Amino acid sequence: MIKVDISNLEQLRKQFDPVKVDKAFWSALKRTTAKTKTQVSKEIRKIYAIKAGDVNKHVRSYRAQDSYVIDYSGAPIPLHKFRPTARTVTTARGVRKAVSVKVKKTKRRGIVKGGFQPPKFGGPIFKRTGKPSAGDPSREAIAKMFTLSVPQMVNDSVAAKTFDFIQDEANDQFYRAFKFFINR
Repeated sequence: MIKVDISNLEQLRKQFDPVKVDKAFWSALKRTTAKTKTQVSKEIRKIYAIKAGDVNKHVRSYRAQDSYVIDYSGAPIPLHKFRPTARTVTTARGVRKAVSVKVKKTKRRGIVKGGFQPPKFGGPIFKRTGKPSAGDPSREAIAKMFTLSVPQMVNDSVAAKTFDFIQDEANDQFYRAFKFFINR
């Protein structure tokens, strides 16, 4: 009896219909890629206080010539995606309004230095740049504040857990797909 495993692909092609074995292989690879995207998103969300939809906007998977690719790309994520709340802070100059966010789940909620969230603009957190504004030179210009991008969130520990997941999941998916296509 031959072991049904991705590493035994050539032996399976000789013993069974090669077209069905290839279909099972590509089906397993596609399903493993989809599950891997979900797993990486879960691992990121264990560390960072971000929603799954915000992570998934920066992820895409596609089939290359002889493999599947998961591509994490994108610009830094705005700070208002990390559940901002308005705070009042007492400073040497008196009571001031401030904004706090929680980027990492393991750390406390922190005050954004120099950041403010005007109700007129909805959600973004801004900071004064120190340069004169283009519209009114007597006022300082403002700039939106950002934090890490999704590719920066995929650190070494997330990558290591992902590779382990792929090793386990690929063989399971191939076994299921192989049974399905051979019995068809």
